[in-house]
Amino acid sequence: MSNCAILIFAKSTFLESNSKIIVSCAKKNHSLWHLLNSKTIAIARKSKIPFFIVDESVQIGVNFGERISNAAQTIFDKGFSKLIIIGNDCPALSAAHLMVAKSKLQHNDLVFGPDINGGAYLIGISKNEFAFTDFQSFTWQSNQLFKSITTFYDINQTFILPHLDDVNNASSFKSALHKLCFKSKLKFELLRLFVNTLHVINYVDQVFFFIKIASVNYRGPPKTVYNLAY
Repeated sequence: MSNCAILIFAKSTFLESNSKIIVSCAKKNHSLWHLLNSKTIAIARKSKIPFFIVDESVQIGVNFGERISNAAQTIFDKGFSKLIIIGNDCPALSAAHLMVAKSKLQHNDLVFGPDINGGAYLIGISKNEFAFTDFQSFTWQSNQLFKSITTFYDINQTFILPHLDDVNNASSFKSALHKLCFKSKLKFELLRLFVNTLHVINYVDQVFFFIKIASVNYRGPPKTVYNLAY
């Protein structure tokens, strides 16, 4: 049995699309969160790390801190000694990030994936370092989360992953989408979904993207580039 598991701590597509409005069209907003939820599950599968989905139907607690702490405790109680916690709102998160986190957890107490706003898109923690009361008291869902967690834990035993964008509104969604690599399958699917939604992706961005994709067909084999893109 693997000593490491992934906890996907996120709302269902229905609740997420009704509580976090990225685009005004309800149908497209639902499709967006369906894509992000599906993508999150896909990269968890690709990583080959056992994973568990904990949405609002099984979360326990009166606030976010209690709910995420209870979910983490449940996974540790299953016998795992390392845990990687992710959500569904980081388009650039990849299976490679998850595998790096698993590897680094073997030698570090904490692995932290900071988002650009001071929050987190990934938290990896060992069972020995997990304390329910302390964990639930961190400043969850704020731009102080990175600071509060990395202040609490020994920075010398913390591995920091690259900063990535998370998605909370139309502006952050556009920024995150722009930063996805041109060959990203998710970027292509999102562009196709929103090709007519000009307040999310403007016309120039669309043209530039499709020109770039078309030009790939006329080039020679690219040099090998190692990255963490989905």
